[in-house]
Order: sequence, then structure tokens, then C-alpha cells
Amino acid sequence: MKKLTILLFVLSLSACSIILPRPHDPEMFGRLVDVKLAVNKLECGNPLYWQSTEDYIERLKVYAELRGDPQADAIGKLQDSIKKAGESKNKVFCESLVKANKVRIDVIVDAWRGR
Repeated sequence: MKKLTILLFVLSLSACSIILPRPHDPEMFGRLVDVKLAVNKLECGNPLYWQSTEDYIERLKVYAELRGDPQADAIGKLQDSIKKAGESKNKVFCESLVKANKVRIDVIVDAWRGR
């Protein structure tokens, strides 16, 4: 009976972590704000802000991965796409990727908003 009680207790703790949302993380959200501001400054054909934006995204990605956040995958895709946009010689393609990634950032913001 004692083993069953302990097993039920452990299962209830793990179930709570699955059901309850992750708590708000102001550090992670602050990094996301930095990324959003940096991406808004990007101009295709102008290399001025590209490296710093990629650095902000890298920091956010590593932080999200280390924390085990579900949005880490979306941030990784953001990183890949911004890198591809920055390397592109086609201005229209670059601008479309930047625009799509602004939407991706808004989706991440919505996912974190309620925490």
C-alpha cells in the first residue's frame, strides 16, 4: 500500500507539470522583446543590423532550449529563416522572409503572453 501511495504521489506531480502551464519567465520574454525590436530594424540589402539580430536570436534560442520551453523549435526556425534572409541576394525573397518572421515572433509572443 505504501508503494502504491508513493507511485500515485509521483504520478500526480508529473501530471501537474504537464497540465499546468509554465510560469512567466521575464528574462525569456525580455529577450523576445529584444529580438522583435531587432527584426523590425532589418533592411534587406543593408547589413547594418543583421549580425546583432542573429546574435539576439541565438541567445534566445539557447535560453529557450536550456529551459526546455516548447517554443524553442519555433525560435530555431526563426533563426534559420533570418539567416537565410540575410544571405539572400534577392531583395523580394529577403523581404518576404523578414515579413513572415515578424508574424512568427508575434505567434511566439501570443504563446508566452498568458504566462
